[in-house]
Amino acid sequence: MLAGNPAPGYLVGDLDLSGPVFPGVAVSWRSSNPAVLDDRGRVLRPEAGPPVDVELEARFEAEGAAASRTLRFAVIPKSH
Repeated sequence: MLAGNPAPGYLVGDLDLSGPVFPGVAVSWRSSNPAVLDDRGRVLRPEAGPPVDVELEARFEAEGAAASRTLRFAVIPKSH
């Protein structure tokens, strides 16, 4: 998932949200701040400033049941 990023608290490149999923399970993603981390895992680093905290929610659905999990990341600006 981190796709070459050193840690969730230090994102400088895109995430890989295509990870393995069990058959019959649909996964959707929702970002709290799509301007810096979109719903496809694309990281859009700000030019300057402090790291930007972002939550990415994964929603899993199968056979009428649903569950979600929130992951926390920090996107590092280009000038860092």
